Amino acid sequence: MMRPRGQWVADGAVLIFPGAGLTAGAYRAALRGIDQSASPPVLLAHSMGAFAAVEHLRRHPDNVAGLVLCDPSVELTATAVSIPADEPPILAVAATTATSFTPWAWASRLRADLADYPRWAARRATAAHHWPLPARPITVLSAAWSGATPWDRRWLSHQQRLVEDLRAEHPWGTAGVHHQQIIPCGHNMMWWRPAAIRAAVHEIRERC
Repeated sequence: MMRPRGQWVADGAVLIFPGAGLTAGAYRAALRGIDQSASPPVLLAHSMGAFAAVEHLRRHPDNVAGLVLCDPSVELTATAVSIPADEPPILAVAATTATSFTPWAWASRLRADLADYPRWAARRATAAHHWPLPARPITVLSAAWSGATPWDRRWLSHQQRLVEDLRAEHPWGTAGVHHQQIIPCGHNMMWWRPAAIRAAVHEIRERC
């Protein structure tokens, strides 16, 4: 089971997910911790947290071992926006206490965060325009209940589009971006299938 440990989680991974509710100042402090670590961490990002994780990888490739994107949000057609050079990604590194992982605490903060979803999606387009994707391993874990329902098929199709988009840009091509469907699994993958996430983090470490 992956447990929060301050700004860190087990296995040398840093978790990024929407609803963390940390300030920009707290996020900068977490990034300084990443920069000062003896071994670059794997960034483990859930849902909209994938926007921030990929942006951070683009902007600070030497400080990241790789990415594990857990059922990431997919916005491939968003319009780019302006990003100040010194502004960190707008989602926060989580979590400072175990209570941050409780569904009710996460959902409460997420309701407020969803209002900024279009801006987060636009930042994805902007980051791709300004900073190339570096040669770091990426794993995308896509969740579905059965893979057979119309909703499951539509969601997995969107996930595959994201994977193909990343592979087209990645210096290693298809070898740089692994894709795994986790079935059955709900969107909140860190609660439903923590063992699968842990295995993905270990696999990223082996590819580094």
